[in-house]
Amino acid sequence: MSDNNVLGVVFSDSEIFISEINHNFTTPTLIKLGKASLPYDLEVATLTDKNKIIEFSNALRTTIDELGITAKRSIASIDSSLLLIQKIQIDTNLTEEELLEHIFWEIEQITGEKAQNYTIDFETFAHKKANQQTVVFFALRRLFVNFLTEIFNSVQIPLFALDTEILSVQNILKLNYSASLTSLNLLIKAADNFKLLLFAEDKFWEIALYNPQNANLIKAIEQMLDAYRNEISTEEVKIANIFYYGKPSLKEKKLFGNTANYFNANLIEIFPSKLDATQDSSLIKEFLEPVGLALRTS
Repeated sequence: MSDNNVLGVVFSDSEIFISEINHNFTTPTLIKLGKASLPYDLEVATLTDKNKIIEFSNALRTTIDELGITAKRSIASIDSSLLLIQKIQIDTNLTEEELLEHIFWEIEQITGEKAQNYTIDFETFAHKKANQQTVVFFALRRLFVNFLTEIFNSVQIPLFALDTEILSVQNILKLNYSASLTSLNLLIKAADNFKLLLFAEDKFWEIALYNPQNANLIKAIEQMLDAYRNEISTEEVKIANIFYYGKPSLKEKKLFGNTANYFNANLIEIFPSKLDATQDSSLIKEFLEPVGLALRTS
């Protein structure tokens, strides 16, 4: 096994998507891509069944063996819909311990469960009101963490981190488009229901679902922008870039173009061109999320 290889695994409904990247050199090298079926969807009901842990482990092991994966470390992602994501406004003079107490209290009010049942992460933004900050926090049931940890330990490629599928793609943005990330940006995942991710530099602000059949994309983005302006910005802000990936139709690509024109933003289809790879570009596009995962080294 290679110490400098990272395995990225995306759990998506009843499939897994895998990439392996080598970090020996300045430019990361994409080594392997693959996918396989899972015996079950990854959902809460699955997490406490020991037999299902074994079946998931066997499915992952079979895929790893078939692909000839040599990585010693792995990172996995779950669907962002499994996360609790909330914003709170608090004083800036709180210690980190006091901030965490606020977050734990919010989790317990929302879920009716003990905060210890969740693992958390958060981003902080300076609020435009003096001595205030907005905290965006993410909470994931520890059951998911324990379930995935046990699976990856069983295949002897332990996890060093967990991420979400759409946030993983930000690692490709940092590799390929770092000069463009100094302002407010939008990331669109084109699927049956689009996911819209608004972020400032590399800090997550908001994620929203958008149904292309029933909603106005420009209006949906304006609502996200309004929330950012109301809390964070003391001056007019605009979206610099609209990045997208997935499988948009020609009609949806035209929609993205019209939306970018409306916001006077650059429209960029994501592709990791700065990654050393021999695989076909259309195949790499299908695996952007696991590729983004495996670009992480910590």
